[in-house]
Amino acid sequence: MNMPETTALVKRFTKEISSLDMTPDERAAFFRMLGVAMGQSHHLRPECVAAVFEINDFPQKAPEIYKDRVNKDENALEFIKRVYKPWLNKGLSHNQLNRIDTSAYYAYRNYTKYHAIDPTILLPDQTTQIDREYEILTSFDDPSAASEVRTEIKILRRIYHFLDSRGKSGD
Repeated sequence: MNMPETTALVKRFTKEISSLDMTPDERAAFFRMLGVAMGQSHHLRPECVAAVFEINDFPQKAPEIYKDRVNKDENALEFIKRVYKPWLNKGLSHNQLNRIDTSAYYAYRNYTKYHAIDPTILLPDQTTQIDREYEILTSFDDPSAASEVRTEIKILRRIYHFLDSRGKSGD
């Protein structure tokens, strides 16, 4: 299909859809149905999948360093809850904390160990984070959608490892 025809079709379609009285959820359901009817379901992503792949703007530099905190009575758990609140339960992991604030990472690890607290509740380790994301990705009602997601995960994993290896090789 050439561009002028495509543009005209999109304009007609948009005008027709806009005239219908639909809520945003009904409109989203309509577009999913349309995608399935056109055999393009592999391009559709449920909202929860988009949320998993959303790029979170994690800090590249610690907003505050644990060992330099003003209130020395503040334990590691309190410090992390205060300083990293915007990123908690949004994918911030042990590894990321260790990269930007080693003192907070070790203090948190020691605190949770000493107080017998599961350290993955507040800051998941990489395995726990991946398990959580995988559970979300595969929790669809439609078995074929879950199968498509598993296939896409394999492809993305191969691409990631390929790019990672190229980065390490200096290319």
